[in-house]
Amino acid sequence: MRRIQNAAIVLLQLEAPLDSASLAIERARQSGVPVMLDPAPAMQLPTELLKSVDWLTPNETESCALLTLSPDSPELAARLTAEKLLALGVRNVALKLGAKGVFLAGQDVAPCFVPGVGVQAIDTTAAGDIFNGAFAMRLAQTGEPFAAASYANVVAGMSVTRYGAQSSMPSADEVTVRIYELSLQQQRY
Repeated sequence: MRRIQNAAIVLLQLEAPLDSASLAIERARQSGVPVMLDPAPAMQLPTELLKSVDWLTPNETESCALLTLSPDSPELAARLTAEKLLALGVRNVALKLGAKGVFLAGQDVAPCFVPGVGVQAIDTTAAGDIFNGAFAMRLAQTGEPFAAASYANVVAGMSVTRYGAQSSMPSADEVTVRIYELSLQQQRY
């Protein structure tokens, strides 16, 4: 409990039993600590649990499971999907769209698209987890959702250019260099 009380943010996913995630969310709420939930693996979730989530970070497949939509559904436009997820009671949504980027919406951020970083992907293993970790860290540091998602897109983009899960995570120094390189590229255009 003390670790949760002292946390800047609690980041969870659903690979552990749902009861464990629910208890961690409850404890975080009691301590006033924001909760970020990656609903993976995809499954239906109780509305009461979703109402306790500050940031829900599904990918398109997970969004379909939460909303009981077909992956081929024309309803899967990012803005509409985010609105439907917010209607379930979560405070904010970061809808992960793979290489395209992320769509943010909610009480703490106006609806906006944060473009992905163009890379030559070789292995997408753990890219969503890496995005979530970078997004949670940067959000806790800055409180700025758009800036946090931009940073997380760079980190996840770098990760898919490498093989593996943990081994694909770039260091903070590597990310700083990459952001600098990207800023130089943008200045040229």
